[in-house]
Amino acid sequence: VDLMNRSPDLHFSQSQAVTYRVAEEESPELFEMIKRNVKDGRWEVTAATWVEGDLNMGGTEALVRQILYAKRYVKEKFGVEPEICWEPDTFGHIWTYPQILRKSGIKYYYFMRCSKGYPLFWWEGPDGSRVLAFTSVYNNFVSPENVVEISQKIFDKYGLKTSMFVYGVGDHGGGPTIEDVDATHEIQKKPALPKITFSSAQSFFKEVLPQLNGLSIPVIKDELNTIFDGCYTTHSDIKRYNRLCERLLVDAEKFCAISGAYPKEELHKAWLNALFNQFHDILDGSGAQEAYTYSRELAQETIETAQNALRNSMKKIAEDISFSKIGIPVVVFNSLSWDRVDIAKVKVPKGLVPKNPVAVSAEGEKVPVQIEGDEALFVAKVPSMGYKTYHLTEGEAQTGNLAKENNLENEYLRVELDPVSGTIKSMYDKLNERFVFKKQ
Repeated sequence: VDLMNRSPDLHFSQSQAVTYRVAEEESPELFEMIKRNVKDGRWEVTAATWVEGDLNMGGTEALVRQILYAKRYVKEKFGVEPEICWEPDTFGHIWTYPQILRKSGIKYYYFMRCSKGYPLFWWEGPDGSRVLAFTSVYNNFVSPENVVEISQKIFDKYGLKTSMFVYGVGDHGGGPTIEDVDATHEIQKKPALPKITFSSAQSFFKEVLPQLNGLSIPVIKDELNTIFDGCYTTHSDIKRYNRLCERLLVDAEKFCAISGAYPKEELHKAWLNALFNQFHDILDGSGAQEAYTYSRELAQETIETAQNALRNSMKKIAEDISFSKIGIPVVVFNSLSWDRVDIAKVKVPKGLVPKNPVAVSAEGEKVPVQIEGDEALFVAKVPSMGYKTYHLTEGEAQTGNLAKENNLENEYLRVELDPVSGTIKSMYDKLNERFVFKKQ
């Protein structure tokens, strides 16, 4: 508050929506102060994502949800919609991200790591979507040397008369100190130095945009990536949890929507848990050990919620299916957006396994069934975003594939197996009339 009084035109910024939610829950007085300053234009909200998450390992649906939930929250609480994606500490930036950003109403991109050497450039995705990107190195203080260096660099490269300097406490910028503010005021008194004002990131981008006409600004059509040692291998359990949470939540939502049994509040909370765990220091394994204890609990809670929702929705769909009275009915679901041919595995109660079992589809196709212990395995063909019903019964299978001794063959491949080890000895590509490989 003292800083606000000391510099009326000073702008603050916060990049994560989840931080605002914590402030709202833990410190209502602080949250109300932030809301007043946002309304007065003295606090800039750049929270376009729920957390500053890893962009390489996060799935596309999750990346979209990061923006969706953050913008929805910020709009509800502050009445604004961020147009800047603030990613100062993210370890890499996927090439498809500009498309996601533009479709989410975001025009500008601020980051620090993994630049290709240009402080300002158009970042263009494979589909042609563009965002105006700016990168700089954070500093913990404002000085004439820093301000002159950055502004001179921008002017020399592009002829732009406006540049941006991010400052504040910590290695990522942050809240300005009294020393920062005093240093800025001292720079303002020196006419030989660049003119410096307290401003906002959005003001910078909007001021620069008209200046780009006629200037040669680089266009980067590529990912922005470097790899920190270990960040894609350490804490493999957290990475596995992330993929499980993403996959189960997407599948659960699909079938919950189809069945009409949609537990909105439970799935919303589960998504927020999954998004929180994608924070770059958590998912990348570079956080403190205590963070992973909490993250594992969130992941397990999310998986349980998604599995219950998925199970209930499938059960509701199955209740409306008319089954034949012959054999054991099995409903195979496909959550993918394309037709799927894959092995279905189902547990069969002891004593109910028919002799010479086959799986009979609704169309009358008979598929061979393999029994392994208390499980029946067969190849199912299921339409996209749907299901198919089979009945396990006794009969003779019909198959288009040929199995002869140690060979397997269909219209595409002929495979020879080693009878001792079970490994593949040779694979012949029938379409291209060549061996893919052959044991000598």
